[in-house]
Amino acid sequence: MARVKKYDEDDLHVSKRDNSTIHKKNTRTPVFYKSSKNKHNNSNNSNSKSVLVKVTSHIKTSKNLKDKVDYDIRNGNEDIDLKNSDGEIVPPDYIYDSFSSIMESDINCREDSSKAYRMVFSFKDKTDPDSLQRAVNETMNSLANGYEYYTALHQDTDNNHVHVTVLRKSETVDKRFELNKSKLESLKVKFAEELKKQGVDAEYISKKTYQKIEDDLIYKDKKRNTYIIKDYGVDNYNFDSNQNKSFFLKVETTSGKEKIYWSKGLAKNLMDAKAQVGDEITLSRKERDKDDVFSLSDWNLNVNRKKEDMIKFFKIDGFESAQYRRQEKGKKSFVMKLIDEDGNKKEIWSKNLADYVVKLDLDKGDILKFDLSQKNIQVEKASDNDFKIKNEQKKQTGIKI
Repeated sequence: MARVKKYDEDDLHVSKRDNSTIHKKNTRTPVFYKSSKNKHNNSNNSNSKSVLVKVTSHIKTSKNLKDKVDYDIRNGNEDIDLKNSDGEIVPPDYIYDSFSSIMESDINCREDSSKAYRMVFSFKDKTDPDSLQRAVNETMNSLANGYEYYTALHQDTDNNHVHVTVLRKSETVDKRFELNKSKLESLKVKFAEELKKQGVDAEYISKKTYQKIEDDLIYKDKKRNTYIIKDYGVDNYNFDSNQNKSFFLKVETTSGKEKIYWSKGLAKNLMDAKAQVGDEITLSRKERDKDDVFSLSDWNLNVNRKKEDMIKFFKIDGFESAQYRRQEKGKKSFVMKLIDEDGNKKEIWSKNLADYVVKLDLDKGDILKFDLSQKNIQVEKASDNDFKIKNEQKKQTGIKI
């Protein structure tokens, strides 16, 4: 049996950046092993400016707490300070005693349930430790106000990072601290904002925000068997050197998932349809006679839209802060108003959209170019000439773009 490399808690945040996953093994001592998600995916989709905030573990007992405190100070082998929510340096024994006391007083909590969260806050490379620490404290004091926590700054890995242990029970707040998906998103947004205040070029734009842009503009039709062509060619079946040569077609579904079809017959169908990378197609296999075991498989492959037809231009007509979808009981949100090439008005709603506007330095009157052939719609600024050219083309050809 192959030896499994062990990873400690500091390695957990690395998996976000190198397209791999670190799994926890069911052993009494926390052990992690690393595996690739897709050995054939060589693209790096991580955003080098994106912050990382991640839950690394849960603390259930005082012994768990003691182990984490020892880990945070590297068992006393390194000069690492523990700081409370006020940013004051506190002794490890004080943390252990005070936190254990609050945990043991939590009589409404089951013995085997989580009594504290462990998180890691990180940014790329050797971020200034003082800036990193201040950003973490401001983030936690804003979104976990009233709950006891302590921090430990580690600088002995490729990326400086801060471990945070926060108690779920509070002596001043009635409710237990819940770190759900929504709260975690808020922590990421706030952490990026606080780093910016410290002069760090950080950002966080959630997948939900990108999805809202796509949903509001309703570009990708949610049709069955509808795909965007990402790649095609000849290779060993399943990219296995021990298999015979075959033809592959790599596509992306309307939900953003990648699929690969293997069939020598696809080569002819692709050529007949004159389909290219970036085109939107519908694809389904044709049924064939049960007795026909020698001929190549045949496919229904039709091009819905060419890649060049999936480039859209919009002019920004303004920004506004309003109740979501202008509903009476809607929460405060941010809206970007757009005008398409036909003069139709569209709106994109998201409370995090303001970060997106700042990132692209957008202003009223700017022209936006949308590339709809990508998983996350790619947006870039364009010129007034591009917008006018598209309008002129439509007048001449009558084709709706």
